[in-house]
Amino acid sequence: MEWWQALILGLVEGITEYLPVSSTGHLIIVSSLLGLGDPANPDHKAAIDAFNIVVQGGAILAVLGLYWPRVVQMLRGLTGKDPAGFRLMVNLFVAFLPAAFLGLLLHKWIEKHLFFTGPVVGALIVGGIYMMFIEQWRLGRFGRGPTRGIGGKGLGIEDITLGKALFIGLLQCFGLWPGTSRSMMTITGGIITGLRPSAAAEFSFLLGLPTLGAATVYSLYKNLSQAGKPITPTESNAVS
Repeated sequence: MEWWQALILGLVEGITEYLPVSSTGHLIIVSSLLGLGDPANPDHKAAIDAFNIVVQGGAILAVLGLYWPRVVQMLRGLTGKDPAGFRLMVNLFVAFLPAAFLGLLLHKWIEKHLFFTGPVVGALIVGGIYMMFIEQWRLGRFGRGPTRGIGGKGLGIEDITLGKALFIGLLQCFGLWPGTSRSMMTITGGIITGLRPSAAAEFSFLLGLPTLGAATVYSLYKNLSQAGKPITPTESNAVS
């Protein structure tokens, strides 16, 4: 991988990560257009797939900067000084668990069968249709729509219960399919449970901290520290 190819992939990641359009899916498509990740070369493809996951670490830093007050609130909750912060942290943990469990269980199958252009394009099409349907449902075009809460404006992030958090976490599992946007699924999950769109987006972005963080750390560990296996030149170029 050349530096300019890494730069292009970084720009794609930065633009798409927090839009409901699947950053991983777009990275896979752009990698293919750049001639990266040749399926006939397993080592090369594995390195590019690892890069496409690890590059999401930049998105973690962006969330930390944008939502630092929320992070501080959760840290204060750990010390018992902010009950609302502690509840938020617990809800994020509950929402994180389903994708963490399913990801560990199915990651080999996903990487073998879904990290290709065909499955990604199919997921992007289905995701676009789903997103349009949810928006029309939210506006009441297919019935009553979501519960609006007090004042009819929707619930806030402080109104999330463990059940709502678990539901959002279950929808996040669909984001394991490359091309299905994690943020799209978690934001719409929040809207379905009655959150106002801004609160659903905030919870989705905060949920990205443990989810993307775990994926990044696991990918680094798996690809670069395989029980002392030497790092190949392709892998070295991908992460440098």
